Amino acid sequence: MDTHLYQVFVDADKKLNQDQHAAKACGWGDMLGASNKIMPTYVGEWTAASDICAYPDGHTVPGHTCNVDDCQCQSNVDSAKWKEPMIRAVRKYSLTFSRRTQMGSSSVERP
Repeated sequence: MDTHLYQVFVDADKKLNQDQHAAKACGWGDMLGASNKIMPTYVGEWTAASDICAYPDGHTVPGHTCNVDDCQCQSNVDSAKWKEPMIRAVRKYSLTFSRRTQMGSSSVERP
């Protein structure tokens, strides 16, 4: 079975900060593990896009606008211009997702 996992299209997901997005990705690992017991399940598509804004101190909030200098929002800043807080936030989610879902594998291991 092929599944596509995103956290940008549902209103409830648009209210999550990056730590909450990562926690949701951890739950996907459990879901995929259960699915694999029935039939091989592959993640066909996913994205690190999560509609967050990253502040200079590293904390993230959901949204598309910042009111602090050097804050960046993922949806309106070219990734080539991301500053370190945004890079760290996106990397954290990407690594969590990859570790929990074992990209390209039909099995899910516990971290």
